[in-house]
Amino acid sequence: MNSYIGSKQIKASEPMTKKDYCDYRGWEVPEDENPDAVVVLVEYQVDKGSAPNHDNHDGYISMSPVHIFDKAYKIEKTIDFVKCQELTERELPPHQERVFNEYNELRVKTDALEFFIIKNQIFKNLNINEQELLNQQLIVMKAYRTLLTERILKF
Repeated sequence: MNSYIGSKQIKASEPMTKKDYCDYRGWEVPEDENPDAVVVLVEYQVDKGSAPNHDNHDGYISMSPVHIFDKAYKIEKTIDFVKCQELTERELPPHQERVFNEYNELRVKTDALEFFIIKNQIFKNLNINEQELLNQQLIVMKAYRTLLTERILKF
């Protein structure tokens, strides 16, 4: 088998039991599974032409064991306005200033790409492969921005 590394942006619930998840879906917990196992409900964005698999969601929902989820996903963090003001007014060492400037430049580019994907008719007219590449680019940019955020919050 080949080895893969993927990236996608998802929505996720707080941890719950497998029984709670199955109840939410209207299912019975299989007899050979532990109803008290801790899972996270995850929602993936659906592709064009695909439909959500639950009436309360816009995407495809599934569950993930919490220990697997925690290894695969990190919450997207942002820097609030107050923290930005504080950093702008402080004299930062050059290496921290570069990180902060890079974050700000990336934030502008990420927001512009997200706006293009969501609001611009040109995006909707692109072929599906180009749309998917732009969606993947946005996910990676947001992951990079989250990493920069983690570093900046430690300043």
